[in-house]
Amino acid sequence: MQIDFYHLQKTAKDTVLITLVEKSIAIGKRIFIKARTENINHIDELLWSYKDDSWVPHGAFGNGFEDKQPILIGDTINHANQAEYLILTDGADISELDGFERCLNIFDEKSEKELQNARALWKALPTENNKVNYWKQSPEGKWELKQSKA
Repeated sequence: MQIDFYHLQKTAKDTVLITLVEKSIAIGKRIFIKARTENINHIDELLWSYKDDSWVPHGAFGNGFEDKQPILIGDTINHANQAEYLILTDGADISELDGFERCLNIFDEKSEKELQNARALWKALPTENNKVNYWKQSPEGKWELKQSKA
């Protein structure tokens, strides 16, 4: 499994989330987005309205047709849509990564809880069968690979 950590310093989480979603959908990947319960509606609305002329097909877990959704949003990991990619917006533990080919973990340095969650996950990840990358934004906002372990 490939696991990428994205340490946000300059760019808003919503912007990074949309970018990762668009890139993943463009290569035909199905996605599960794990978010805190209170953030699900925000992400749902974001995917409908981030551009005036487009939207990303998706659904929230519990609203029906989960198996048909190319993107499914929920607060508990679920494989109903057969997602290959997992996007974490609010952390996860090691057991929740099972069944995905790639995990994209977005965390904001302004949130101590998000930093702690990312550090705990980084430390818990075995290197056997995993490629793990830590990306951090430069002062200019560009992504730089800061550490990798395999």
